[in-house]
Amino acid sequence: MVLRSLRTKRNRFFILSAITIGGIIEWYEIFLFIHWKDLFSKLFFNDDSALAIYNILFIFFVGFLGRPVGALLFGDIGDRFGRRAAFIGSIALMVFPSILIGCIGWGLPAKGIGVAITLCSLRFIQGMAAGAELPGAMCYLVECAPEKERSYICSFAFLGPQIGILISQLECYFFESQFSTEFIERYGWRISFIIGGILAFIAVLYRKKLEESPSFQLLKDKKLISRKPFIDSISKHWIEIIIGFFGSLLAVVGFYLIAVFIETYFNLVLKINKSQNLLISICIMSISTATLTFLGKLGNKYEIKKLLGWSAFGIVLLSIPLYFSYTVYSVAITALLFLFFINIQFAILPSFIAELFPTAIRYTGIALSFSLCDSVVGGATPWLASMLTNKIGAIPAFIAFISIASLISLIIFISINKKMLKIKNMQS
Repeated sequence: MVLRSLRTKRNRFFILSAITIGGIIEWYEIFLFIHWKDLFSKLFFNDDSALAIYNILFIFFVGFLGRPVGALLFGDIGDRFGRRAAFIGSIALMVFPSILIGCIGWGLPAKGIGVAITLCSLRFIQGMAAGAELPGAMCYLVECAPEKERSYICSFAFLGPQIGILISQLECYFFESQFSTEFIERYGWRISFIIGGILAFIAVLYRKKLEESPSFQLLKDKKLISRKPFIDSISKHWIEIIIGFFGSLLAVVGFYLIAVFIETYFNLVLKINKSQNLLISICIMSISTATLTFLGKLGNKYEIKKLLGWSAFGIVLLSIPLYFSYTVYSVAITALLFLFFINIQFAILPSFIAELFPTAIRYTGIALSFSLCDSVVGGATPWLASMLTNKIGAIPAFIAFISIASLISLIIFISINKKMLKIKNMQS
């Protein structure tokens, strides 16, 4: 098998599109679920109170409990049998849960405990598939990228989720502006999830054309593949796992606050309606998506650890003006600065995390660090942020989450000795 190179434009487009398509589908459906949480609480629990919405957010969180399971399962497959096999399997697992969610009420329970169990089960399976996507993307991209372009190429790992959210936002805005509430409650949300399942099936066929990553193929040819990647990871690379977990904290919290909680924040601060709120969210995500890979190029020119540290420090400083921003203009300026700093995290972190681990256990190492943080912290963020909002208000809740995450990640980036880690991984 001749390995594809990222040096030609044709191969580069194919590889990058095949990698990002999983993140697109994953986050397309995640945003649909969270955006329509009020609708689901009304349809499935006959209630749109805060308690019913918490139930939906808890079901949303259950999907994140499946992420570490899927990350470790497919991480083992990816490190033992190849990145390609894990990539195809993970996206294939997305197909049926997505379609079945769209069919709730058509042969599947639609009320009470029955629908809760059904949704939890399907969200858990979706979570297993999603848990393997970003670790796989980071692995494959870092192992295919030319060394001088590694940070830029790896920034495409977060591009898929951002495009997925943007597509979902545009679709929700289209449905809510063009169709009646009755149509959306009966068919609109179903159409979206079924489309997601169909797209996942198409993505399986597309990914089948992927070849093995050059780095893994080299290990395979030399018969240096790890037989027990999980054991090797926790016994030999536990420091890297801790660094990866806490180093990911800011990006994970920031991403979920922007993707999920920002609508609540703007609604309470600016007192705008749902439609205007969604338009602002679309603008924010459009700016973030358009600038992501350009910021990824910074990692090719400057030290990644310093860039991550300075962006974390910038967000800590922004917490003060963010607290006192009440006008449209002050919120807009502060939000753009916040978006710039957090986007640096999204763009550069994938390369940083992937390079913490040697090729033989890279998939599992990322699963135990980034994916575990994404699952535990990321999944709980919308739920906890909503609870805190009712206790202390939206602005303090938002600032508390992002400030604590920034400080922890900043400490990690300041204290880490990246050179020592590279020497250790080379020896491994």
